[in-house]
Amino acid sequence: MRKLISLILFLFLLWGGYWFVGSTALETGLKDYLSKEHTASDPIPIAYSDLSVRGFPNRFDTRLSDVSVTDTRAGVRWSAPFFQIHALSYKPYHIIAALPHSQTLQLPDQTLQITSDEIKGSVVFLAGSLLEKALEIDHSSIVIRKLGLVSNMGWDTAIEDGSIATRRTPTQPLHYDLAASANVIALPASLRAVIDPKQQQPATLSRVSLDSTLRFTQTWNLLAPRGETPRLSEITVNRLSILWGDVVMQASGELQIDRHGYPEGRLDLVATNWQQIYQLAENANAVDPDFAQTIHNGLKVLAGLSGGENVIEAPLSFKDGQMLLGPWPIGPAPRLN
Repeated sequence: MRKLISLILFLFLLWGGYWFVGSTALETGLKDYLSKEHTASDPIPIAYSDLSVRGFPNRFDTRLSDVSVTDTRAGVRWSAPFFQIHALSYKPYHIIAALPHSQTLQLPDQTLQITSDEIKGSVVFLAGSLLEKALEIDHSSIVIRKLGLVSNMGWDTAIEDGSIATRRTPTQPLHYDLAASANVIALPASLRAVIDPKQQQPATLSRVSLDSTLRFTQTWNLLAPRGETPRLSEITVNRLSILWGDVVMQASGELQIDRHGYPEGRLDLVATNWQQIYQLAENANAVDPDFAQTIHNGLKVLAGLSGGENVIEAPLSFKDGQMLLGPWPIGPAPRLN
């Protein structure tokens, strides 16, 4: 019995020593990194009032108090009372981050107050990359519940719940699968007044979901030198779906990203109950009255070619920095890099 007690005591002291050395190294390393890489003179300074590591014996719980991150070039600043990172001491390559119920995001033209019941994220790094002093992401997820946004410009919105998940595609190391969804999204009153002035549709989007694969120019390594951030080079949209009342809009297709950051390619759109979409556009004065009947008749013909009265299928093309719906130009394409 005495030998067993001695063995248990020895193992406890050994584990305690490991935790103490690990937590001290983690705290010192983070402080050194932030003091050298993200100082006030840096383009992206990170400020905090206190940094500590707790969680003995099984976890490394890191907490930054009164934390803020500023992108001085973009004029964006995020701040919160705290930011927490949790990791099991026997599985340091898997971390969980938790955000407070209240945050502030300052943009160049407005300030957003962010509230939530929960925002929690998880990241799993490739275990082998740690031995190479790298942090290559294998998979990650973010879960939110009852998210609210309030702007000082007088608008607000809310999301009942949502999630974002990524994973490194097993057979293609430069590809990452991305799935995202959000449920019960409240439309800001100012936006609804523009796109649905007669309030013929619900005040909330029922669901928005995305299933896609993204290709980057290199793997995501959080310890990579600055200036070596992976650039998005290809998007495969397996399924994008928007449900708004009984209006359903879907898209799928592939896009290549050119060297200027503009997409090139095509998405195949499917709109169910297109008559309501057309009515929304007409109510919002987005349809020229002189051509309204011609446009409506053309859409009816397109619906007939799509195989049903209520469904329209049409390609959305991206070329030379512009977007075309079928043969009709509809405006400049978004820049994605």
